[in-house]
Order: sequence, then C-alpha cells, then structure tokens
Amino acid sequence: GLWWLARWLRKRVAAPIVQHVRTRPMVTPFAHWQARTMGRTADHVVFISENEQRHFAALGCRASSSVIYNVPAPIPDTISPHPQIPADDRLKIGSLSNYSYSRGVDRLVELAEELAKRGRRDILFVVAGDIKLDGSMPGGLGEVGAKGGTLEDYSARQGVAEYFLFLGHVSEPERVILGCDLVAKLTREANPWGRDIIEALGLGRPVVTLGTWNKLVEHGRTGFIFPEFDGPSVVEGILRLADDRELCRRLGDAGRERIATLCNGPERAAQLLEVWQQARKPKNQRKQKEDRSLL
Repeated sequence: GLWWLARWLRKRVAAPIVQHVRTRPMVTPFAHWQARTMGRTADHVVFISENEQRHFAALGCRASSSVIYNVPAPIPDTISPHPQIPADDRLKIGSLSNYSYSRGVDRLVELAEELAKRGRRDILFVVAGDIKLDGSMPGGLGEVGAKGGTLEDYSARQGVAEYFLFLGHVSEPERVILGCDLVAKLTREANPWGRDIIEALGLGRPVVTLGTWNKLVEHGRTGFIFPEFDGPSVVEGILRLADDRELCRRLGDAGRERIATLCNGPERAAQLLEVWQQARKPKNQRKQKEDRSLL
C-alpha cells in the first residue's frame, strides 16, 4: 500500500527509494499499472520470495530487485505452550490464520470429516485467529455466515466439532506452535512461504501445505506439500505423522535446520544492508554492479 507514497516522494526528494513486497496482487489492469509505477519509482525492490519477484516482473515491474527471505522472530527459551491446548496423546495440528476464504482454514473441516469416516479420533486441530464467516462464501460456509456464525459453528454443523479447539485471537502465536506437533496451511492461493510456515519450521514443527515452491516445505523432508488440495491425500500424510511420531520429529528437526540456513537473521540483515548501501551509490555504479552479477 506504500507504493503510492513512494510515487509521491519520487517527485519531491532526491533520496533513493527501496520498496519491500510481500504479496501477489490479483492480475488486473490496476495491478499492472501499480507494478509499472513501482518499476519507475523504486531504485530497488526487495521481495520475500522468488514467487513475488516473478509475479511483479510479469505485471511489468522493471526495477532492480532482490529476494530476501523473512526471518523468524527470536523466541525466549522460557516461553511455554499455550495453556488451553490439552497435554494428551492426540496429534495436535495448528492453524495460525484469521479466516478468509482464500486462506482455506475451512478445509480443516473437510479433513476432520475424512478422519471421522476412517474412525480416527486421535487428531485435534488447534485454530488460532478470527474465525467469523460471512454470507458471501459458497455453500454451507455462506449459509452459516449469513446467520452471523463462525467456523466453529460450521464444524458443529458438519458433525466434527470434537476435532477442533478454537482459541480466537492469540497475541503469542508461537505458544500455539509449541503446543502442537505440526502446522497446517491449506491456502487456496498455493503460497507455502508465509510467516506462519517460517515460524513453525523454525520451532521444529513440520508443515502440511499446498503448492509447488518447496524451498521451505519439501515433501518428506520438512513436512508434506501437495500440488493441490485433495482431502484423502492430505489425511494420509497427517496419519503418517500421527502413527510415526519419530518421523514427525525428524521432519521438524530438518525444518529447523532449513530455516536456520535460509532465514538466518544476521545474514539476511547484512543482505538488506547491502541493498541499501548499493541504492545510495550513483546509478552508473549500481548499473556496473548489476552487469557484473550477470556474468
């Protein structure tokens, strides 16, 4: 949302402008104009992954750019799991998203229905965030939302309320992660690289998600990633972890190591500092550096 401010500043200040992008807007004429404007405005653009970088290039952003992964927040050793999460033998699966249809949190209900069909009641979905629905959503979600209901009401309507613990807004989401065995992100946008994924892997919890970009969540190594949502297939992956807790631990350890490498705080900070230092140099010097980097 700061792209318009950057455009306004470009005409009024001589200082270099570096913009940071963490989203992929829908492909519309407005998005094309926005991306082209950013390309003319910014001396450099920092993207949180290669996916946003490619998306903005396709929209017409021609600015010099870098990819710098987000880093997990440091977690004190003294922090404890969320107190509402029961300390029983069920496999706990965390979800850390305010509800929106695009985020796909409702897909957990479909997984619970599949688990119920198989007679598996040793799974608990722990959902943190605002779960209010609205009437514009399709099917039963919209029907519940039109009555002012929530995802908790929808899970009860589908007969799977026993599979869920709804926590509402949580100010310390890391406590939810620590209280769970893994984290699920079944987004309809197929973007398996958000902060919830980084935080979960950084705390040694494997992730079950959707998409094809596997630098963070790699199938069978740091979690399970499926190219598209298929309830029975996702449930098979979850049951593998429920039945093999050692596998769950190994995937979590591998995820922690991956985040320590790709999302290393001091290294990413140094990378960003280098971006700012280069942006301060005259344009001809920046161009020479970019040309050398292509060799």
